This record gives sequence, C-alpha cells and structure tokens, in this order.
Amino acid sequence: MKRKYSIIILVVILVIWHNGFLRAEFSDSEVKRAFKEADDSRELVKFLNWRKRLQEKIRDTERKKVNFSIAEYYFKINDIKDAKQAFQEYVNQGPVGITTLLANVYLYKLAKLADNETETGAIKKELFQDQFILLFDKYKTLKDKSLGDNTYEVHYFVDRIEVFCNGEIFEQISP
Repeated sequence: MKRKYSIIILVVILVIWHNGFLRAEFSDSEVKRAFKEADDSRELVKFLNWRKRLQEKIRDTERKKVNFSIAEYYFKINDIKDAKQAFQEYVNQGPVGITTLLANVYLYKLAKLADNETETGAIKKELFQDQFILLFDKYKTLKDKSLGDNTYEVHYFVDRIEVFCNGEIFEQISP
C-alpha cells in the first residue's frame, strides 16, 4: 500500500515538473528586478539606521557623515526637496572640506535640474573662490567615501572641476 502511494506521489511530482511548475527558470529581467529590489531594500535599511543614529549621542564628525549620507539617499531616490534641504544644511554646518565641496556639487546638480541659473551661478562662484593654485601639477585630486558606499574623486583643474562617483563622471563644472 505504501509503495502504491509512493509511486502516485512520484508520478504527480514528475507531471508537475514536466509542466514547468517546479522549474527554477527566470528571465534576465526578473532576476535583475529581484536584485534591484534587494538593493533598494538594503538602501532603505541603511537610511533608517542613519536616521536612528542621529537620535543617539555621536561625535560631530560622525554626525556630519551621517547627514551627508542621508542627503545622498534623498538625491538617489529623487526626493529633490529633501535632498536640497539636507545638502544645504550640511554646507551650512561647516567646516569646509571635501564633503562640503561634494554637497555643493550636489546642490549645483539640483539647481541645474531645476533650471535655476541664479543658484548655479552662486554655487559656481562658491566652488571656484577657494580653488587651489596649480603651479606644478596638471590637476589636484581629492578622494572620499561616504557611508552610502559611494566613492568620490574630485579633480581640480585650472579651468574646471570634475567629480567622479563610483568611477563614473558625476559632474563637470567650469567657472
């Protein structure tokens, strides 16, 4: 009797498998979508953890890093209003450093997206007022990595600034 049920179960499994119900085949687009959703979920969890860390007692330098990464997240999800506000607050916190420069580049990019020539002009002026005097090098390079796992590289040339994010050109600004 047990053997009869075992054979019936085996036949049912083979029929189901043959008809494709148990196949683990997915199209490339389904796999890419699943990975993108997993990445988005990880980004959201990071964002929520950063927000939680701001409630804790942390050093000012750590607080600035967290604030920058929160602003970066807003930019990534196209929350233009919150991104602009967060980057502006970051710039106003001081002191000036590479992440302040990067925050200004983000503000420049946001102003460009909004076709706000007044803001882009003011940000350009800010970016180039403290430009290094390049006497011996073709350009000066600054590097940074955010808590959001973005690697930045800034090249100061005599006539422009080039900003790379994760190895790709993010923005190029001329005076």
